[in-house]
Amino acid sequence: MSSPWAKIVRDDPEPRAVDQDEARRAAAAARTLDEIIRSPTHRKAIVDANAIFKGAIGSFIDPETTLVTIAEVQEEIRDERARRVAGAMALTTREPTEEAIEAVKTFAAKTGDLQALSRVDLKLIALAYDVERMCHGVEHLRTEPAPPRTTGKKASANEKRPGWDFVPNADDWAELDEMNDAHEQAEREMRAKMASVALSEEAEKKTETAADRERREDEERRARERAETAAETAAGQSHIEKDDGDDDGWERAVCRTTRVRRQKREERARWEAEQAAAEAEVSREQNEDDDGSARAEELEDVSKRAVDFFTSRGELEEGAEEEVDDEDEDYDEVELESCVSSITADFAMQNVILQMGLKLIAPDGMRIEQLRRWVLRCHACNEISRDLSRIFCPKCGNQTMQKVEHTVTRDGVEQFGVRKKFVLRGSKYSLPLPKGGRREKKIILREDQLMSVRLTKKQIGEDVFAAEYNEESYADDKRFASQKTAFEVAGDVRRNPNERRHVATNRRRK
Repeated sequence: MSSPWAKIVRDDPEPRAVDQDEARRAAAAARTLDEIIRSPTHRKAIVDANAIFKGAIGSFIDPETTLVTIAEVQEEIRDERARRVAGAMALTTREPTEEAIEAVKTFAAKTGDLQALSRVDLKLIALAYDVERMCHGVEHLRTEPAPPRTTGKKASANEKRPGWDFVPNADDWAELDEMNDAHEQAEREMRAKMASVALSEEAEKKTETAADRERREDEERRARERAETAAETAAGQSHIEKDDGDDDGWERAVCRTTRVRRQKREERARWEAEQAAAEAEVSREQNEDDDGSARAEELEDVSKRAVDFFTSRGELEEGAEEEVDDEDEDYDEVELESCVSSITADFAMQNVILQMGLKLIAPDGMRIEQLRRWVLRCHACNEISRDLSRIFCPKCGNQTMQKVEHTVTRDGVEQFGVRKKFVLRGSKYSLPLPKGGRREKKIILREDQLMSVRLTKKQIGEDVFAAEYNEESYADDKRFASQKTAFEVAGDVRRNPNERRHVATNRRRK
C-alpha cells in the first residue's frame, strides 16, 4: 500500500506557481529600483564601509534617500553591531560598469591616489560615477584633475623685520633720517615749481585759431551725442528693471554669479552715463574759462564720484569678484544641484571624489581641507616620478622613493614636499649571508634584479603532463621547494636576519 504523502507531493503543483509569483515580484521591484536610481530628483547616496561602522548616517541623511553600495562592502561588515546598523539602513546592492572603473582608475592615477585606493574603493567611486551619469550625465565632471595647488604668502607691509628697531646709535640714525627727509622735500618743491612754469609757458603759447575753434565745437557736439545715447541706454535699463520687477514680489531664479554680474553691468551703464554728462558739462565750461582750471577741477570731481560710485553703490559681496567671469557668458546659467552623493571617511577617496566634481558627505565631519596631487620623489638624487607604482628610483635605482605633495608657487615654479620622518625599519641590520638550499630567500637591492626574476619565472614554466598533476590537484602548485624561489625587498626586512633562532626538533639530547 502506497503512502498517502506520496500522492499529496505528486499532485501538488503550488510550489512552481509560488516561485513564478516571487520572480515576478522581484522583477517588478528591480524595475522600480532602477527607475528610482535613474531619477534626477530622487536622492541617492553611495555608502562606504567606514560610514556604516560609524553608525551615524541617520543623523544627517534624509530617510527618503536611497542608500546604494556594492557586495564587497557588505562582506566587510562582520561584527554584530555593524550588521544591525546595516540591516536598519535598507542598503541596495549594485555593481558599477567596467567603463566607470577604468575612468576612475585613470583619474586617480593622474592625481597620484591610485596606489592608496583598494579595489573596493575604486568600485565605490565608479558606482557614484555611474549613478551620476544616469541622472545628470558626465559633461559637468572633470576628466583631468585641477592644476596643482598654488602656494605663496604675501608679506605684510606693516610687518617689522627683526634687527631694524634696535640699534646702538639710534640718535645718529634719526639725524640721518631727518637729512634724507629734508632732501626729499626740496626735490618735491623743485618738481612742483618746474611743473607750474611749464604749464604757464604752455598757456602763453596756446593761441586759438579758426581751425581750433571748429575742432572744439565738433568735440562738444560728439560729447553731447554720447551723453544723450548713454541717457537713453540708462532709461532703457531702468524700464526693463521696472518691467521685470512688476511680478507681484516674485524674483527670477538665477544663481548668485549671474545676479552679481547683472548688477555690476547696470551700475557700469549708469556710471558711463554720468561720466558722459559730466564731460559734456566740462566742455561747455571750457568755452567760458580760458585758463583751463575749471576743467581740471571738474575732471577730478568726476573721478572722485566714479570711485565713490564703485565703492559705495557698486559694492559686491565678499568673494563675489572672483566668481564674476567674462561678460560673454550666458545670464541664465544655473549651477547644477546633483542628487548623488558619496559617504566616506577615507581621505584618498575624498581627494579623488572632490577633484572629479562629485558630491561628498563626511560621516564624522572629517573632510579634507585642500585638494592635493601626489608624486614620488627620490631623497637620494631628487628625481621626480609621477608613476606612483614604482618601488625603485628610475635614475639611481635605489629604494628611496617617497610620496610627496606637488604644489606650484605664484611665479609658476613647481615645488615638491619633503618627508621629515624616515622609516629606518629593515635598514639597521646587516645583510644576511647567502645561503644555499631550497628555501633560500634572495634579497632584491636594485631594480635591475627584477628583470632576472621575471626571466627565471618564464624559464621554469609548468609541465601539465607531469606525474604530480591529476584530475584532483590540477590547479595546485605541486612543484619542489627548489623551484619555488622566494624574493624579498631589502626594505621589508623587519627582523634581524643574522640572529640565531631556535628550531624545534624531535632529536633527543644525549
